[in-house]
Amino acid sequence: MKPSQLYIRFTDYQITSKKVFNGTFVAISALFVLIILSEFIVDIKSITLFHLTPFFILYPIASLLLFYKKNKTLISILVSLSIFLSIEFIFYENPKIFHIINYWFAFIPIVALLMQGLKQSFLWVIIIFLAIIGNSLYFGKVIGEQYSIDFYKNSFIISGIIFLISLISVNYLMYFLIGNAYSKMKDKAAEFESVKEINEVKSQKLEKYHENIIELSQNDQLLSGSLENLFEKVCISAVTNLMVSRVSIWKMADNGNKIIRQYLYETNGGTDEKIDLTSDLFPAYFNALNARNFISANNAHTHPDTSEFSEVYLTPLQINSMLDCPILIDKDVYGVICCEHQNEFKTWNSEDQLFIQSLAGFIALNIKSKQISKLLETVKTQNSELTDKNIEIDQINANLEKLVEERTKKLEEQNSTLKEYAFVNSHLLRTPVSQIQGTLNLLKLQVDKLEDPILLNHLEKSTTNLDQIVQNISEMLNDGSIFSREEINKFSDKGN
Repeated sequence: MKPSQLYIRFTDYQITSKKVFNGTFVAISALFVLIILSEFIVDIKSITLFHLTPFFILYPIASLLLFYKKNKTLISILVSLSIFLSIEFIFYENPKIFHIINYWFAFIPIVALLMQGLKQSFLWVIIIFLAIIGNSLYFGKVIGEQYSIDFYKNSFIISGIIFLISLISVNYLMYFLIGNAYSKMKDKAAEFESVKEINEVKSQKLEKYHENIIELSQNDQLLSGSLENLFEKVCISAVTNLMVSRVSIWKMADNGNKIIRQYLYETNGGTDEKIDLTSDLFPAYFNALNARNFISANNAHTHPDTSEFSEVYLTPLQINSMLDCPILIDKDVYGVICCEHQNEFKTWNSEDQLFIQSLAGFIALNIKSKQISKLLETVKTQNSELTDKNIEIDQINANLEKLVEERTKKLEEQNSTLKEYAFVNSHLLRTPVSQIQGTLNLLKLQVDKLEDPILLNHLEKSTTNLDQIVQNISEMLNDGSIFSREEINKFSDKGN
């Protein structure tokens, strides 16, 4: 057996009532007043005013504490203790009433139960049990095993009436306490049912909101489509679920000092006019967008974050309630989703606030996804271009050797041509030049014979040969022809 099973365990239901507490205090006070009056009117015999000394000391203290609304536990202890000590004092003064006080002892745990609770009542049961044992030992020592008592009719009747009144009072107070507890239980049960119904409504609303968010997230067209299509679907979802008349989406601009409306959906089919709002005209609203998770204004005309719109925006459009949530991308305010209700006031609950935050998060996620997709597409295009460049470079590298080889061969041919030209220049051209020089020398020696036809004919022939060779070389050079020794020899034969 476990040690904890050795103890008797009690459940204290904490059934308390201020009325029962005060009623018990008043009933005990009235009972002692009745005893005192009975003692003055009819001698009860077994009780005197002196026997009630503990009551006269402790009860006034308890009354003062009750009057000043002090600790109720201390008050109930003082009340129970005053009764217990008074009974004990009466017994020790008159042990022959041992059989009577045992009946009165039973009222003390009941008083403790009414004023303190079950645990305190059980503690008094133990105290009284020990007191009865102690009293019996004292009685046996002082009186013995047997004793005789004297009955006085008036005293007996009065005592019986007082006991009956006490018993009726206790029963009434117990009934009242149980009735009060039952009434509280009914109220708690009704409150529990009300809370249960409210929770069911909240649960149904959250489930509805959750299904709508899932439906939006599973729409692949929103990921690949335009922002206008995304904004339209989100606005329709907000209007349908929140049952509002207007939903719009705005984008932040001008370094956070302006918001421009990107899309508006109205149940009455209003126009989607592009308008903007600036922070210099509505500073409180812009501060709230940057500082709060959402703006929930049941009365937008008086709410500190939206009251600036009252005259210029809310009143002309008959808007009374607003629920706005910033759209955050990378912790920066990208824009805001704004729900507006016209003609009547609307109370936003926590489910509505959670739903609008979910929609704002959904918009942010889609916009971020589109940005990433665009970036990936750019990277893909750049990679494709880079691949084409790499292929081109590979092709250039592959043809580079061939180009170098062809260029080298062409240079070698040109070098060979230049060598042949040098040979021509040094051999073919030098011969006619030498001939002309020789002829000229002869002319210098025979100045007086310039009329010699043979000399002139020879000079003319040399000059003609030189001119022909020069023309042939020039033509070959212009045509890109390659000089060969055979060609050179032909030139030489013609010259001779």
